[in-house]
Amino acid sequence: MSDNEWACGDCRDWRAVKGMSWRVTVSAVSALGWFGFVIAWLFFLADGYSILQNIAVLMLSVVALAMVNVTVWLTFAKSMGELKDISCEMEKHGMAKGALALIWLVAIGAWLFWYAGDYSLYQNLAVLLLSIVPVAGISMLLGK
Repeated sequence: MSDNEWACGDCRDWRAVKGMSWRVTVSAVSALGWFGFVIAWLFFLADGYSILQNIAVLMLSVVALAMVNVTVWLTFAKSMGELKDISCEMEKHGMAKGALALIWLVAIGAWLFWYAGDYSLYQNLAVLLLSIVPVAGISMLLGK
């Protein structure tokens, strides 16, 4: 990597950007915490739940990890938008689409944990596929 790659607008190294160290620390600690949670869940608690409930717990834990990291890095991303040397097309309604995807993941996780055990694999697959239709439709409408 050359000396001026990843340089900020005033020629500073990206590691010197104010607030970078705590963001990296939070990301690393949250990833290690998530990994510890998954190991503890699988070792101590997973036997008491069905496979669908375990999938839901793991999926929702990834959602929680993503929420922590998105929250931490969103302010940094907004500050990088002011730099002239980094060009990135901003998509309209991107945050709304992200929120929609998050809501969908939480809804599917809740379905898997509380309701999926009462239905067959094929019925659960139908619920999953039917839930994608309105989410995709709303996402397409947001893109216009």
